[in-house]
Amino acid sequence: MKQNIGYPTQLSLRELGPGKANWEGEIRDALTFAIDEQLLDTELWKRLESQFVPGIAPDDDGGWKGEFWGKMMRGACMVYSACGCEKLYSELEASVKRLLANQDELGRIATYKPENEFFGWDMWSRKYVMLGMLYFADICRDDELVKTILAAMERHADYIIDRLGEGEGKIDITSTSWIWGGANSCSILEPMVRLYEYTGKQRFLDFASYIVNRGGSSVLNIFEAALNKKLPYTWGRWATKAYETMSCFEGLLHYACAVKSEKWLTAVKNFVDMIAETELTLVGSAGCAHELFNNASVTQFDTTYTGQMQETCVSVTWMKLCRQMLCLTGESRFADYMERTGYNAWLGTLNRDHTPKNCGMVYDSYSPLYMNVRGKGIGGLRILNDFWINGCCVAIASAGAGMLGTLPVMQSEDGLTVNSYAQGSCTAEVSGKSVSLSMRTAYPAKGFVAFTVETEEDTEFTLRIRIPVWSRETSLTLNGESIPCVPGTYAEIRRVWSGRTALQLRLDFHIRAVRPAEYGAKDTGLLALEAGPLVLARDIRLGEDISIPVLPENNLVAIPADAPYNARVCWKVREQNGTWFTVTDYASCGSTWDENSLMSAWLPTE
Repeated sequence: MKQNIGYPTQLSLRELGPGKANWEGEIRDALTFAIDEQLLDTELWKRLESQFVPGIAPDDDGGWKGEFWGKMMRGACMVYSACGCEKLYSELEASVKRLLANQDELGRIATYKPENEFFGWDMWSRKYVMLGMLYFADICRDDELVKTILAAMERHADYIIDRLGEGEGKIDITSTSWIWGGANSCSILEPMVRLYEYTGKQRFLDFASYIVNRGGSSVLNIFEAALNKKLPYTWGRWATKAYETMSCFEGLLHYACAVKSEKWLTAVKNFVDMIAETELTLVGSAGCAHELFNNASVTQFDTTYTGQMQETCVSVTWMKLCRQMLCLTGESRFADYMERTGYNAWLGTLNRDHTPKNCGMVYDSYSPLYMNVRGKGIGGLRILNDFWINGCCVAIASAGAGMLGTLPVMQSEDGLTVNSYAQGSCTAEVSGKSVSLSMRTAYPAKGFVAFTVETEEDTEFTLRIRIPVWSRETSLTLNGESIPCVPGTYAEIRRVWSGRTALQLRLDFHIRAVRPAEYGAKDTGLLALEAGPLVLARDIRLGEDISIPVLPENNLVAIPADAPYNARVCWKVREQNGTWFTVTDYASCGSTWDENSLMSAWLPTE
């Protein structure tokens, strides 16, 4: 099992663990969707595993079919961590065992033949094999299977280390891919450090050090660039692929913790801060020029661009990076970021209506912002060797459900931390004593949360409750006593908890207007509306011409309304001339994935 070194011992917050929480409402729906629509599909798992059968080598064309299994396995493990579904666990265990049987005599689990390896997306795919296996090892209850997994991953990694790196006859890792400066290959940094965390074997950390020293790219030392606060969208076209770059920084964060490097931890923090400042959009994604960093906080206002934007892989990877930062630092802003992305960009990708658009894919790949449609294409589309298709975004998306499912409550060293709100309950052991916490709420549609804390014995601990940055007026009471609340922080309550204790939280759910200036952009005549963590948008299914400019009253007046489709919230908003227009939550808009549900989050005002 994992050694007491590096990243695992330096967390401010930790997930509760499988079976410790039972959330309902939006989170339960997302988890159930992921499980029922994708993760219990045995035939799908077998198709993805079949890409690795020695001798088949479907990726001799330089493709990325080898990423699909590991992506889906990692997300499935996150989903299991959130819900503890035994049927899902059995499915994952069976898939892991079948894939292990595909390790070839050289130790490789790969989709490239040896004569064609270390080319294209080979290393990227091998990274995902490692991540899928190691994420399952995190949840695996069979110690002997964990040993088998680690032994296989050591062989898999040793084959790479023996052939890549510095020294005579070795290949530079950045030259193993012809695009993105080899950042896709260098992202194997994360599983190499994770393998070191498990085994304590120095050679894996040494190889990670080599990748870091190589700078993660042949185009630019992206780690030094972040350390020096060079904005990502200025790194040059071949170093601005959002998904791959963030993946490298996920690895750098693990590395910084493993070697206790303040320098590289600062680089990661700088990178995350720069993304939040210059790349995050209204709905919490990035990349408004297909899948590239492009100063999206400003370019999101380009009303002439109609192409693909805000890739689901980018949204999920941003959530994952924020999840790591939240656990490491305990800073509430990372929960703010995760909610914005999760409840808007990510939740909007679910194909709840089972539209056949894009071959009926379970998840959509891109998120529109202005007068556009969903279903713009299947991101990372590849034809599998049995003529089935899959895509990168479809494979990664279930991780979003897992992260939303593990976000609400986490453990800290001195108690429990509420990062988000969900109907349901959880249990934890605090100071060796059992504590349960339940919430009664309609969040994210409404802002009232009734908490109940129950202890079998008197227990002193700190309960932290996140006060979202958008909640300008918040009240939190315990036994009628008001608790101080500051937006963008946690309200802290340190006391001896005895028996059953009730708390009430009221968040500010007034609809608020957002303009380009709030993103540092010039006034473009656009406006957006938000309520709580939800971005509101217009959809032509509401029966209105969404291209006609709107101008809400300065003091926003809105009344609840009914939507002709399944929406979380629906409001009629009064304009300055006395007329009204209708909005629903962004994630519910556009669900036909075609012109029949043309939608817009940014609204014209002139």
